[in-house]
Amino acid sequence: MISWKRYEFTLNHLPSPLQKFIIAFLSVIFLLLVVTAIQLYITPQSNPPLKNPPTSLPVVKSVDVPRAKLSIKNAASQGSLLLQQGDIVTIGVELTGNEADAVDIKLRYDPRYLTYQSHTPGTLFKEILMSSQSEGEILMSASIDPNSTPVGNGKVMTAVFKAMAPGSSSVFLVMPDSAVRRNGENILNVAESLQVVVE
Repeated sequence: MISWKRYEFTLNHLPSPLQKFIIAFLSVIFLLLVVTAIQLYITPQSNPPLKNPPTSLPVVKSVDVPRAKLSIKNAASQGSLLLQQGDIVTIGVELTGNEADAVDIKLRYDPRYLTYQSHTPGTLFKEILMSSQSEGEILMSASIDPNSTPVGNGKVMTAVFKAMAPGSSSVFLVMPDSAVRRNGENILNVAESLQVVVE
């Protein structure tokens, strides 16, 4: 049998500072054991890991809507137009790249060399509405009927101009006032101009 008195006698015969150190050390260890036991009791068990955890989540890619282009053209020229003073010329605005529900056109030209005469609908829309007209600028719009299918790849409208004086200028679309709309979104990202030279 273990004689506790023997151990007690041995401890009692140690020097007083050493006794205090041993008692303090044992007390700290006891407190640590108690705190650890309480934490293990309070902390809930975590769920076991998945057998086959996914390496990555699926990525949802955004759908890119094809962009649209508006081009100012003349049937007899590509990119530039040579006129004589007094000539009457027809310039068209063409839509390519995607279908559209509506189109806004803000056409700007130099009134020193060209004078706007009139406009007519192209092949895509039944009617072109004139919103405003000022010297050197016209603002027009067109849209399909609510129950109609979107239109695309064709002529939006044509405008008639008269060459007034010798000089060089451009007929161009003002951005972002000019727009091609599909389901309310402006999908226009390219607008090509036409260079006009009057001799």
